[in-house]
Parts: sequence; structure tokens; C-alpha cells
Amino acid sequence: GQYRISGMQLKSFSQAMLAILQHPELTMNRRIYLADASFTQQEALDLFEKYTGHKWVVHQVNTADISKKADEDWANGKRLDAYYGFL
Repeated sequence: GQYRISGMQLKSFSQAMLAILQHPELTMNRRIYLADASFTQQEALDLFEKYTGHKWVVHQVNTADISKKADEDWANGKRLDAYYGFL
């Protein structure tokens, strides 16, 4: 993956929300972007490989195909199989 995603710890999120609520005049009618980390899937893969010392096998998938299969699995009562595609 080449697109950036972000993540945040619950503690950091709670601190940010508290600050926002304590100072509404600074954030009113504005978008607020919060993140503890921002990375691409490729950057995450590189770190996994570096710290595990193993080359990971990567399977390229098309999200439209996964979504279609998840819908089919759901319709066929294969709920656990469908959840993978819904994630």
C-alpha cells in the first residue's frame, strides 16, 4: 500500500478530546486531525520484516473482489467468512 493511514492510542485520543472540550473557541467549526502515527502499508511491512528477521509473503488483492465475495458469503450464511471482507 502506498496510501497513508493513521492510528492513535486511546490515551492520546482522550487527552485531545479533553483539550478540545476545554477550549471550544479554538476548535469551533474546524476540522481536527489527530494521530499518534501515520504510515503506509509498505512502511509497516518493512518494519515487520526488519524486526522479525523474516521476509513476509505479500498477496495483492482487489478490494472490490473481496467485498463481492463477502456479500456472497453473507448471503450463503457463511458469516465468519464474510467478516473478513467487511473489515
